[in-house]
Amino acid sequence: EASYGVGDHSADDLLEALARRMTRRDDEVVALARGGVEVLAAFSHHQGRLNGAIGVARPAQKGGWSDDERALLRGVADHLSIAMAQIANDRKLTELARADERPGLANRRAFDERAQRHIHHQRRAGAPGALLYIDLDNFKLVNDRYGHERGDRLLCALADILKRTSRADSDIPA
Repeated sequence: EASYGVGDHSADDLLEALARRMTRRDDEVVALARGGVEVLAAFSHHQGRLNGAIGVARPAQKGGWSDDERALLRGVADHLSIAMAQIANDRKLTELARADERPGLANRRAFDERAQRHIHHQRRAGAPGALLYIDLDNFKLVNDRYGHERGDRLLCALADILKRTSRADSDIPA
């Protein structure tokens, strides 16, 4: 995210203008010159979906961007698309490894890690803390009598209550 201006145009204005000039062709690289600056951009696509973009800017030159410069940026955008997909997949795997998918709460591993950090912080700060442990006695009977689907709905309802009544910045519903 750029935080500078180019002449009378902000970086966001230039990016919007570039995006308007892009088509659905994956191999397209778009150039734009404004306010004495040239911008060259390529959007990255993975499995047919836009997942990133790369752009370079420089003071305007006679002749604009060369074919080699355009090809280089296109190649970098292709590699960027793979890297962005890997990052998204890694985040998803990390999320799945740290949460029980059905109720959407942190799993035991994530709870243990966050609780240890929280306890360490509380000790350093000399602040009190509390742990609330909820045990669903005989929950197996719910699954046995009404089926796992109904048991899952019960767990999800409880998870929703815990999420709604927890403080997002300090509580760890799991």
